[in-house]
Amino acid sequence: MERMVDAATGTMAAISTDPNLTALQQLEGMFRRPRQLEGRPKGAMLALLRVWFCDDNAIVRDKLRQGMELRLTPLLAGIVRHGMATVCSRRAP
Repeated sequence: MERMVDAATGTMAAISTDPNLTALQQLEGMFRRPRQLEGRPKGAMLALLRVWFCDDNAIVRDKLRQGMELRLTPLLAGIVRHGMATVCSRRAP
């Protein structure tokens, strides 16, 4: 499960800490990643979803969700801090 979480969050971590992106661009980049699945054969995606959401995989899904929450929460918090700092610096006289 850790390898799956690492793979899923690795790119997101790079996006969320890219100093060349605005906070909005970072946030958009974090949620654009799953769209890479678009364009895949519909039958293959449906088969994958059937297996993923079967009752036998509930524990795996829960562990993946917990791992993602632990990794994504600090990344999102950093993006919010970045955005707030940008807004506050614009307001300074």
